[in-house]
Amino acid sequence: MKLIVYRRGWMVDDATIEELRQAVEALDDGDPGPFASLFAADAEWRGIPSGRLWWKRVPS
Repeated sequence: MKLIVYRRGWMVDDATIEELRQAVEALDDGDPGPFASLFAADAEWRGIPSGRLWWKRVPS
């Protein structure tokens, strides 16, 4: 994946956009492999904690 830094922000090349499209299409078809391969090897996947206001600490 190639990210290019420009003065006004980030620009992604066409090959990267196509790679992302293919990964999302595969994910839509039930294959998470191509999408998961886009993450860094040491990335930690975390789900959203349960509860409506999961970020709010409630006294018990």
